[in-house]
Amino acid sequence: MEESRNMRSRKELIYLNIKDLTEEEIESLSDLELNSCDKCGEIESTYKLNWIDSEEFWDIKGIITELEKGNVALCDDCYNKIVDSPEN
Repeated sequence: MEESRNMRSRKELIYLNIKDLTEEEIESLSDLELNSCDKCGEIESTYKLNWIDSEEFWDIKGIITELEKGNVALCDDCYNKIVDSPEN
């Protein structure tokens, strides 16, 4: 993939919000092994996100609600807010 002169590097994209990216940057995320948190939009390594669509997470209160909202990939902050809630 040929990068545009204005496109930011992988290092520059991490921890930005998906709303702050250009269309070209959004399209390049998977090539850079990046993805965004479905809840807050923070860009993170695909491998550091918590992918909660696995059955092992379904017993944690709040996870099913997030899945029903279409939230499958959560950053650590969003995931921890669910896990650390008083209901769990």
